[in-house]
Amino acid sequence: MREIVQPLTGESTVDCGFLALSASDRDFYDIMVCARSAIASGKAYRFGYQNADNFFGYCKVAARSPDGKLWSLEFYAPIDKVMDKVEPLQYSFNAKRCSNITIQNNRRGFFYLQSCTEATDSLMQSLHEGTGG
Repeated sequence: MREIVQPLTGESTVDCGFLALSASDRDFYDIMVCARSAIASGKAYRFGYQNADNFFGYCKVAARSPDGKLWSLEFYAPIDKVMDKVEPLQYSFNAKRCSNITIQNNRRGFFYLQSCTEATDSLMQSLHEGTGG
Protein backbone atom coordinates (compact mmCIF):
# COMPACT_ATOMS: atom_id res chain seq x y z
CA MET A 1 0.00 0.00 0.00
CA ARG A 2 2.79 2.43 0.89
CA GLU A 3 4.47 1.90 -2.48
CA ILE A 4 1.41 3.41 -4.16
CA VAL A 5 0.10 5.97 -1.67
CA GLN A 6 3.35 7.71 -0.72
CA PRO A 7 4.62 8.38 -4.28
CA LEU A 8 1.14 9.58 -5.24
CA THR A 9 0.87 12.16 -2.46
CA GLY A 10 4.53 13.17 -2.15
CA GLU A 11 6.81 13.93 0.76
CA SER A 12 5.24 17.17 2.01
CA THR A 13 1.71 15.82 2.29
CA VAL A 14 -0.67 16.11 5.23
CA ASP A 15 -0.69 12.55 6.56
CA CYS A 16 -3.71 12.07 8.83
CA GLY A 17 -3.05 8.40 9.40
CA PHE A 18 -4.91 5.18 9.01
CA LEU A 19 -7.86 4.00 11.11
CA ALA A 20 -7.40 0.31 11.98
CA LEU A 21 -10.35 -1.85 13.02
CA SER A 22 -8.94 -1.91 16.56
CA ALA A 23 -8.57 1.89 16.76
CA SER A 24 -9.90 3.75 19.77
CA ASP A 25 -12.66 6.35 19.63
CA ARG A 26 -9.97 8.99 20.23
CA ASP A 27 -7.97 7.74 17.22
CA PHE A 28 -11.13 7.94 15.11
CA TYR A 29 -11.85 11.49 16.25
CA ASP A 30 -8.24 12.64 15.68
CA ILE A 31 -8.07 11.22 12.16
CA MET A 32 -11.50 12.62 11.26
CA VAL A 33 -10.56 16.14 12.49
CA CYS A 34 -7.24 15.98 10.62
CA ALA A 35 -9.02 14.83 7.44
CA ARG A 36 -11.46 17.75 7.57
CA SER A 37 -8.58 20.17 8.06
CA ALA A 38 -6.52 18.59 5.27
CA ILE A 39 -9.39 18.83 2.79
CA ALA A 40 -9.96 22.50 3.66
CA SER A 41 -6.23 23.29 3.37
CA GLY A 42 -6.01 22.62 -0.36
CA LYS A 43 -2.74 20.74 0.21
CA ALA A 44 -1.86 17.19 -0.74
CA TYR A 45 -3.14 14.69 1.83
CA ARG A 46 -3.68 11.02 2.63
CA PHE A 47 -5.82 9.16 5.14
CA GLY A 48 -7.72 5.91 5.26
CA TYR A 49 -9.39 3.12 7.17
CA GLN A 50 -9.52 -0.64 7.45
CA ASN A 51 -12.78 -2.58 7.29
CA ALA A 52 -14.23 -5.98 6.39
CA ASP A 53 -17.42 -7.43 5.01
CA ASN A 54 -18.53 -11.04 4.48
CA PHE A 55 -16.18 -11.52 1.52
CA PHE A 56 -13.20 -9.16 1.78
CA GLY A 57 -10.92 -7.45 4.21
CA TYR A 58 -10.09 -4.06 2.75
CA CYS A 59 -8.38 -0.74 3.22
CA LYS A 60 -9.70 2.45 1.67
CA VAL A 61 -7.53 5.51 1.22
CA ALA A 62 -8.41 9.03 0.14
CA ALA A 63 -5.48 10.88 -1.38
CA ARG A 64 -5.01 14.25 -3.03
CA SER A 65 -1.85 14.49 -5.09
CA PRO A 66 0.21 17.70 -5.18
CA ASP A 67 -1.37 18.57 -8.56
CA GLY A 68 -4.82 18.61 -6.89
CA LYS A 69 -6.15 15.30 -8.26
CA LEU A 70 -8.40 13.44 -5.82
CA TRP A 71 -7.98 9.67 -5.65
CA SER A 72 -9.94 6.80 -4.11
CA LEU A 73 -7.66 3.83 -3.51
CA GLU A 74 -8.91 0.44 -2.36
CA PHE A 75 -6.78 -2.54 -1.40
CA TYR A 76 -8.62 -5.79 -0.70
CA ALA A 77 -8.10 -9.51 -0.09
CA PRO A 78 -10.42 -12.46 0.60
CA ILE A 79 -11.61 -12.36 4.21
CA ASP A 80 -10.42 -15.92 4.95
CA LYS A 81 -6.84 -14.96 4.04
CA VAL A 82 -7.06 -11.79 6.14
CA MET A 83 -8.51 -13.59 9.17
CA ASP A 84 -5.97 -16.43 8.90
CA LYS A 85 -3.21 -13.78 8.77
CA VAL A 86 -1.68 -15.35 5.67
CA GLU A 87 1.72 -13.76 5.10
CA PRO A 88 2.62 -12.23 2.78
CA LEU A 89 -0.93 -11.18 2.03
CA GLN A 90 -1.66 -10.86 -1.68
CA TYR A 91 -4.12 -8.04 -2.19
CA SER A 92 -5.99 -6.64 -5.18
CA PHE A 93 -6.01 -2.94 -5.93
CA ASN A 94 -8.44 -0.47 -7.47
CA ALA A 95 -8.00 3.27 -8.08
CA LYS A 96 -10.55 5.88 -9.07
CA ARG A 97 -10.32 9.60 -9.81
CA CYS A 98 -12.99 11.55 -7.97
CA SER A 99 -14.32 15.08 -7.98
CA ASN A 100 -15.44 15.53 -4.37
CA ILE A 101 -15.03 14.14 -0.86
CA THR A 102 -17.11 14.49 2.29
CA ILE A 103 -16.28 13.44 5.84
CA GLN A 104 -18.88 11.48 7.80
CA ASN A 105 -19.09 10.68 11.49
CA ASN A 106 -18.97 6.92 10.88
CA ARG A 107 -16.14 4.70 12.15
CA ARG A 108 -16.76 2.03 9.51
CA GLY A 109 -16.27 4.49 6.66
CA PHE A 110 -15.55 8.06 7.67
CA PHE A 111 -15.24 9.54 4.19
CA TYR A 112 -17.26 9.33 1.02
CA LEU A 113 -15.84 10.10 -2.42
CA GLN A 114 -18.21 11.25 -5.17
CA SER A 115 -18.25 11.34 -8.95
CA CYS A 116 -15.49 8.76 -9.34
CA THR A 117 -14.26 7.10 -12.52
CA GLU A 118 -12.05 4.05 -12.90
CA ALA A 119 -8.37 5.01 -13.14
CA THR A 120 -6.30 2.02 -11.96
CA ASP A 121 -4.38 1.62 -15.23
CA SER A 122 -3.60 5.33 -15.63
CA LEU A 123 -2.42 5.61 -12.02
CA MET A 124 -0.14 2.58 -12.30
CA GLN A 125 1.30 3.90 -15.55
CA SER A 126 1.99 7.34 -14.06
CA LEU A 127 3.62 5.82 -10.96
CA HIS A 128 5.75 3.58 -13.17
CA GLU A 129 6.83 6.63 -15.17
CA GLY A 130 7.53 8.52 -11.95
CA THR A 131 4.95 11.26 -12.47
CA GLY A 132 2.74 10.27 -9.53
CA GLY A 133 -0.58 11.26 -10.98
